[in-house]
Amino acid sequence: MADYYYSERVTRDTPFRQDYVDSIQQFLEAEKAEADRERAAYMSPEAYAADPEGYRRAFTGMLGVPLTRPTELPQVKKTFVATDNGVKIYRMQLTFPCGIQFYGIYFQQANPAAAPFVVAIHGGEGTPEMIGSIHNDSANYNHLARRLTDRGCSVFAPQLLLWKIEKYGNPYHRWLVNGRLRQLDGSVTALELWLIRGALDYFIQREGIAPARIGAAGLSYGGMYALLLAATDVRIRSCFSCSWMADRFAYAN
Repeated sequence: MADYYYSERVTRDTPFRQDYVDSIQQFLEAEKAEADRERAAYMSPEAYAADPEGYRRAFTGMLGVPLTRPTELPQVKKTFVATDNGVKIYRMQLTFPCGIQFYGIYFQQANPAAAPFVVAIHGGEGTPEMIGSIHNDSANYNHLARRLTDRGCSVFAPQLLLWKIEKYGNPYHRWLVNGRLRQLDGSVTALELWLIRGALDYFIQREGIAPARIGAAGLSYGGMYALLLAATDVRIRSCFSCSWMADRFAYAN
């Protein structure tokens, strides 16, 4: 081994690393400009109006497995919780043929067939209990589910893989689940949309809700899910999304 190796001050190689950083930024800006051109050419209002189902299939395919597959009808365990302001509250455990045990809370009007039905979706660190005001304080949701029931809607509030572990326990790793699904040509978003769509199958077939009077509402992450549910399922006739619509190039995380 040599007794001496060449050395120099770190400032000698600083410009090379800076060129690398700058060139990556220039590459990303050029790629975005090209993507903008391709997007404009791919989809115009006129093109969408001519083939909405084609664009819906393409969008669903982008989200991936299992949303690209037919929905499954779950077996449901329905546990009565309480009656509040004329609304029956049930905890629902929906077990799908694939083995997933989806969970949510159902706020049922006295005549479900005559009532509008809304999928109300919580955001990050939330639960159906939170948006249903069951934990006393609905935080920034402002009693989302109960404001809907007070206006005559039946509401299904699903639990997404987004609750605050420090508060509720039940540790999970959403990004690990998403990464494993990405390896399988899917995404956690596609999985949870697929489960919600399967829940809609159940409510239409077994609970008698009116299929022509279904909506979706959500805040933050829930606002994203509400928009994507409406985009991928034509049964959603109205959609309210709060605090999600954003320029994802401006907020890329």
